[in-house]
Amino acid sequence: MTKIIVLSLISSLMLSCSCGGIQGDDNEDGDNDGNGSDSTGDNGGGDSALPDSDGVVADLGELCGEAAFNVGRVIPDMLILLDRSRSMTMSDPPLWDIIRPALVTVTSATDDGIWYGLMSFPNSIEPDACSGGSNQCSPPTGLLVPVGPDTSGAIESTLDDLDTCGATPTALSLENAHQALVASPTGHPQYILLATDGAPNCNESLDDNTCRCTLGDCRGSPQYCLDDARTYASLDAACAAGIHTFVLGMGGATEFSDVLEQMAVHGCTTTFYAAQEPEEIQAALDAITGSIATCQYEVSCADIPDPTKVNFYFDGAVVPRNPS
Repeated sequence: MTKIIVLSLISSLMLSCSCGGIQGDDNEDGDNDGNGSDSTGDNGGGDSALPDSDGVVADLGELCGEAAFNVGRVIPDMLILLDRSRSMTMSDPPLWDIIRPALVTVTSATDDGIWYGLMSFPNSIEPDACSGGSNQCSPPTGLLVPVGPDTSGAIESTLDDLDTCGATPTALSLENAHQALVASPTGHPQYILLATDGAPNCNESLDDNTCRCTLGDCRGSPQYCLDDARTYASLDAACAAGIHTFVLGMGGATEFSDVLEQMAVHGCTTTFYAAQEPEEIQAALDAITGSIATCQYEVSCADIPDPTKVNFYFDGAVVPRNPS
């Protein structure tokens, strides 16, 4: 196990602490994976001085205490829910030709620390797969790649064979992704990565005369009405089950940025990722996966006179402080 040392330096300015704890990482979707040991109370042993988070050496005479944490990695699960609607091929260059290699790049680089799975919508599994003019709004009926370790190779080969079809049944697809994760518990924190280029639709019960339309004029075509309320409900249900959803909005989806933002809020990840260009899409995927692969742990504020004087050491090296 790797040891993390938390050092607190006394300052002449004593600040009150109103929080419940100081976290070693400001990622709100991280998971507590450290168990604190008893404080050593060492106030003079070892080296004569240690650097603070800015590299300034502090005299150990000012050291008020230290605590060691044995950290074990917590593997998160990430189910990729990929929009394969026809509009994914209607940009130049086609988003379909950008998102697939980007997903391969990020999964192959991180599947030693994240368990990935893959699901796409509209449905691509027979007998009800979207094809030609049929099953345009069918949600996925199963996983294309089950969530598990070392799945980047299976994801790459599946994406190679996958084509575009149909509309954007986001609400029911999110519901099915949620149920697929619940049905296969791993004991890990669970996440959904929704990658889409369009606003949710495919709800024919909506009023095509009054609805907000996702494609041209919806009169006579209620399947193209914005299905936002049902999508928010699906995200709420997943979040209530502890499954947080990241929203990657690509291309034309950003025209509905207000909807995507609310989707992220209901998905308990606060804000959506907007991406247009290939490098933006790759950067968004890197940021999303990086945010769930970090660790987080708490230190009691009651034991720390000045929270700004806390240093974190990882394998003997100071960890720079994140100002945010």
